[in-house]
Amino acid sequence: DQVLLGYKHALEKNFLPFNRNLVFMDATSSSVALQELLNNASTLNFNALLVADEQEAQRVIPQLQAFNKSVPEDIMVFSLGGSLHLPGIPVIPAIEYSMDAMAARIVSWLTEKTQMLGSYVLRGDLIIPDVRKR
Repeated sequence: DQVLLGYKHALEKNFLPFNRNLVFMDATSSSVALQELLNNASTLNFNALLVADEQEAQRVIPQLQAFNKSVPEDIMVFSLGGSLHLPGIPVIPAIEYSMDAMAARIVSWLTEKTQMLGSYVLRGDLIIPDVRKR
């Protein structure tokens, strides 16, 4: 919920246009939010659905298909969480940020800030958890 709220605030803060009628923050699940979208004639014209994780995505796909909406042709389903690669199940695109790209942006920002202060020394630790153990 906090991540979705963060995306909503980012859209508002950066003045990016989005239809507030298509954002369901109070729904108990993505299935309930999707049902509200599908039942409301004014919101039927959407072409993408952002859900919390892969499991939520797998729950809403049959619901979309029951309303004759094909995925991904009519409606693209995106996940905020990582994408699972399970045999026989279509992969859901995930909104993920690569660690190297994020680290490069952070180092660039820090370098710029330290140069403004007249210092060219950048000290710190970068800790990356070993996800292979999970």
